[in-house]
Amino acid sequence: MLGAALSVVGLGIVMLSDADVGGGDSPRPVLGDSLVIVGTVFTATSNVSEVKSTPVIRLPVEFRCS
Repeated sequence: MLGAALSVVGLGIVMLSDADVGGGDSPRPVLGDSLVIVGTVFTATSNVSEVKSTPVIRLPVEFRCS
């Protein structure tokens, strides 16, 4: 929970710092940051969905120490 909160605070700081600077060549730096955040959320959702939908195959294996 703490990690998620720190991530959100960090994203907010990045967006605010870009908005104050003016974004260099970009006329809308906040839009660019927002698109990156949305893309990251979609990628994370895809990764979690893939892991949850993959079946776990357990093989009966015995290890013997002699």
